[in-house]
Amino acid sequence: MKKFHFAAALLLTAALLSSCNEKNPSQPAPGASQSQPVLLEKTAVRTLALAHAGLAEGEATFTEEKLEAENGQQIYDLEFFTNTAEYDYEVNAVTGEILSYQKEIQSEMRQNSAASQPPASAP
Repeated sequence: MKKFHFAAALLLTAALLSSCNEKNPSQPAPGASQSQPVLLEKTAVRTLALAHAGLAEGEATFTEEKLEAENGQQIYDLEFFTNTAEYDYEVNAVTGEILSYQKEIQSEMRQNSAASQPPASAP
């Protein structure tokens, strides 16, 4: 009978110890890799870039929206244009921080392209 009580106590102890070792969803297990950060949606990043440029959604046409890894960070590379300018933005995909931006006025490009075209012939 002593062997039976000892075996039952041993099984109960093993069961209690195994339940203590189950993963707690709020705390990662020691040595476990950290979960990936949540990335912003492309639409949110577009809105941030447009607001920074002082534009509304309908005023710009996006030509590029890429998610890239640079220096250990997830970065959205956005390119868009309006009737008057071209824009290039790099935005942190986790925080929404605008890391860099460029604005190129298109009127300068139109003048250059118009100067290189031959004049229209008269009818």
